[in-house]
Amino acid sequence: RSALTQDAAAALLREVVAREVLGRVAAAVDTPDAELRASFAGTQLVGLGMLRYIVRVEPLASADAETVVAVIAPTIQRYLTGELEPH
Repeated sequence: RSALTQDAAAALLREVVAREVLGRVAAAVDTPDAELRASFAGTQLVGLGMLRYIVRVEPLASADAETVVAVIAPTIQRYLTGELEPH
């Protein structure tokens, strides 16, 4: 929560997310634009985490994990392996 209002906390969160989440995802994606793809996936993951666990927006906060995965996974998969160019 502090990252939303404090620059130092935002910098720390950015560093952790970049290293521990986006860096690992990018390393697993075998494309020239892996970092960009990981960043797109990160928008979904961080947003999901914020709404589900920090802000606790219902009904997302109490939805079962299987439902959340079934709904979010196709979007994450498209960001990592699908077409990114506008049609």
